[in-house]
Amino acid sequence: MKDEDFQEVIETLEIKLKHLRNDYLLTKEEYENTTNKYLEILFELREKNEQLLHLQRNLEFIAAERAKQLRETEKMLEHKSEELQIMVDHSPAMIFYKNKEDRFVQVNKLFADTFGMSKEEIMGKTALEISPTKEKNYRDDDKQVIESGLPKRNIIELIETPGGPRWVQTDKIPYRDEKGEIRGIIGFSQDITERKEAEDQIQASLREKEILLQEIHHRVKNNLQVISSLLSRKSKAIKNKKDAEVFQECRNFVRVMSEVHAELYQTKNLASINFKDYITTIAQDLVRAYFPAKPEKVDLKFEFEDVLLGIDTAIPLGLILNELITNSLKYAFPENRKGEIKVSLHARNENEIELVISDNGMGIPKDQDSRKAETYGLHLVTGLVEKQLKGKVEFPESTGTLVRITFSKD
Repeated sequence: MKDEDFQEVIETLEIKLKHLRNDYLLTKEEYENTTNKYLEILFELREKNEQLLHLQRNLEFIAAERAKQLRETEKMLEHKSEELQIMVDHSPAMIFYKNKEDRFVQVNKLFADTFGMSKEEIMGKTALEISPTKEKNYRDDDKQVIESGLPKRNIIELIETPGGPRWVQTDKIPYRDEKGEIRGIIGFSQDITERKEAEDQIQASLREKEILLQEIHHRVKNNLQVISSLLSRKSKAIKNKKDAEVFQECRNFVRVMSEVHAELYQTKNLASINFKDYITTIAQDLVRAYFPAKPEKVDLKFEFEDVLLGIDTAIPLGLILNELITNSLKYAFPENRKGEIKVSLHARNENEIELVISDNGMGIPKDQDSRKAETYGLHLVTGLVEKQLKGKVEFPESTGTLVRITFSKD
């Protein structure tokens, strides 16, 4: 209440009190007491009114400040929203948000451009309406993400667009509200068409090179087999037993190298071979060559771990085994004595492989230096191990012959 309004009330009250005094014949004292009481009430009301007015002004000021803050916050949010939309629209990935009903709620510009539509045209549509041929795949992936609550990543698929088929890689994550309930999915798709085409070209080139390498190994194997056959024919014309044995040993060496190329021709991995298959074949061929009538005279035993060896290791290792097994077949079991030859191969640690060849035959004479053993050809073994494999060879004492070879995997 304003001051002038309050003064007007007092004047009106005085007039009423005068009328009251005249009508009810109040004494002067009664009139003054009544007037003072009304004035006290009025002044109290005036004080309360001023307090209310002050409170009102404070509230109006606070409301105005709050409204100003809200307007500033709205402008800031609008600005941030615009910045975020610009970032999303300029993202190198297609970004989309779909609700649980499989309808698009929001997409970025790249997503819309990829499908030849505006963002407004896509809003509210389903995957079936956007890409009918892939709709089932999309729906199955979305269902998996929504039901599991877990992201699904690296989904690689071919999509149909107005510009032709494109390869994309997509990650999908569940979208949750403030209560943690899943409301839909958010997806990020990157066009990997160029990368996929480059990978396909590389794979095609690799397949061509594999075929070429297989053909090379096949021809080398055939050429070595021709050499082996020629050595076999020539050896038949040689009357001297020692010379014939030399021809046979040369033929065995050729066969060892031929077998490497045969294994490489048959395997998918053209850089390495399965050593177990390789050595089993060599050992069995040697037994049949030396005891064609009684191959059962020698029992071959193998203990192998699965080890893949490159050609640079496989050939010298095959030659070493050929020499050691040949020595056992020639000297370990005289006079039709039966025996056993054992070959084991395993990894000693992460970096070393151990090969052990043993027999239960006559053994190496104790006074024979293995490095100078012309008779047994062990000098060849030592040379191959140390120079080609960069390894170490040992001849521990044994009831028969035992040779332990260690070399690096690399």
